[in-house]
Amino acid sequence: MIQKFFIYLSGRLSFGAAIAIFSTSWSWVASFYGFFFVFATVAIKPDDLIIIIVTQLLATACAVLSHLVHFGLLHNWGLSGFTKSLRLINKSYRGVFDIIRDSRSDSSTLLKLYKSILYLPMINLITAVAYAYFVVVVLIFLMYYLSGSPVNTALTATGGSFGAIIIGYFTYNITEYLSGPYKQLIEEELFNRNRDFRNRYFFSIKYKSIFTLLLVFVSMIILMVLIRSSEKSMVLVITFIVLSVSAIGFLIFLSLNTINISLKKINRATRELASGGQGFYFPSFSDRELVIFSNNYNSAAVEINEIRADLEKKITERTEELKKAYDSLNFVYKQIQADLLLAKRIQDKIMPKGPDNRPGVEFLLKYIPMSDIGGDIYCIDRIRDDYLRIFIADAMGHGIQAALVTMIIKAEYEKLKKTEKPAAFIEKLNSSFIKLYNSLNVFFSCAVADLDFNDRTLEYVSAGHPDQLFIRGDSLEILPHTGRLVGIKKDSSYSSIRKNLLSGDKIIFFTDGLYDQFNENEEAFGETRIKDIVLRENGKGISGIIEAIFGDLAVFMGGGRKISANDDITLIAVEIKE
Repeated sequence: MIQKFFIYLSGRLSFGAAIAIFSTSWSWVASFYGFFFVFATVAIKPDDLIIIIVTQLLATACAVLSHLVHFGLLHNWGLSGFTKSLRLINKSYRGVFDIIRDSRSDSSTLLKLYKSILYLPMINLITAVAYAYFVVVVLIFLMYYLSGSPVNTALTATGGSFGAIIIGYFTYNITEYLSGPYKQLIEEELFNRNRDFRNRYFFSIKYKSIFTLLLVFVSMIILMVLIRSSEKSMVLVITFIVLSVSAIGFLIFLSLNTINISLKKINRATRELASGGQGFYFPSFSDRELVIFSNNYNSAAVEINEIRADLEKKITERTEELKKAYDSLNFVYKQIQADLLLAKRIQDKIMPKGPDNRPGVEFLLKYIPMSDIGGDIYCIDRIRDDYLRIFIADAMGHGIQAALVTMIIKAEYEKLKKTEKPAAFIEKLNSSFIKLYNSLNVFFSCAVADLDFNDRTLEYVSAGHPDQLFIRGDSLEILPHTGRLVGIKKDSSYSSIRKNLLSGDKIIFFTDGLYDQFNENEEAFGETRIKDIVLRENGKGISGIIEAIFGDLAVFMGGGRKISANDDITLIAVEIKE
């Protein structure tokens, strides 16, 4: 409200005149402070009292009018002020200081305007005290003329000086309050133009508070003297109390408002700095605490902004480098994807879909790689009439490396698959693999099962492969490994397990990926669960058993998780029929 009325007066009269009107409005209150000081300490005749009051009012009116003209009351009539700085302020102001926003304006003129605005509260204080002392001098001469007492004259000078100090203090605070926002805008503009300027302080919040307390103390003394003087009327005492409460209340309001406005601007600046803006703080008020904080804070803000700008530059450079690296990696990735697609097609091609079910036997096959290509391989070949060989292998590792090893295994298998006995086949496979690929330092587990339908026998050999399952009736037997992994030692020997085949016998071959699957609690599916499922679902045939195994595995892994999330899964189930 005060600022709006001030802007209105500034537009109609001048900036300086509006400042003077607001600041001199309290001259009347302060002048009566001096009057009450004299009135409480000096015995004044009733006839003389009227003369003193009238003289004081006339002298104060002259002082106020002179103050207004001094600051540009007649600006619209060509007299913009008594000093160069006031004339610059009044001529530059047209609703706002256009020079602040005009980037083409001369920075030296802007700097002069800043100095004029900066010193305006102190200039107005000095001007107000000077005109107040004009009133004091008039009253001193009048008191000496009326009383002829040096003591009364000295008391009048003391009371007048007290009033003049109050006028100056009020004037300074009001001027600072009204001109502060414009000083702040000019500081921001000068800062943005990289112009050096010195933000000075004149008072401090601490000393302003002390002065307000002193004013309260002096007011209490004057009030006490007034009350103790029996000849003073209660109306005068109440009048003084009202004046004191108004003056002190207004000072407290200005002080609290100064702190409140400053804290809001500090909070806004720090929020802006924290959110990535410049976040500079320029105080509206020239208090020592605020000016020192502004200088230190802005220095820190400049350093933060420089670090941020340097960081953004580095981020931009690194981003460009990363983009180039990404484009390069993306190109390589597409090449790898194309190669993986080709590898997948090749692997799919070499993997048999399983033999046709022949009378007397039923096959069931599941192959689920961990990714596009896997490290498991299997083959089912008819070696001769009524004689099948089942080969299952698991290369160590995953992904491309393991898939490449499966190609080698497949090549070696094709070369040796006609070997009569499974134990001899594994021994030759191990010897050939070590001879040709020993430098690769790779190995794998595998199992071979020969089904002879003429003799109705199963001959089984395992090179470090997990235990496989043989089901007869309601019993479950384990087919353990019968030798070490292929690729470990050249002269490894392998024994075989031989079993007669009866109607209803079931054999389940699988890789360790079937039970090495983990749920979200890092718990393994495990071999025990597989055995329990086999025994539970035994009466349903191999299709029921395998369906139950993968159904329980899906539930165990949890919805949305890939069944082969941790390893490749290969499963071949065989059931002997009538």
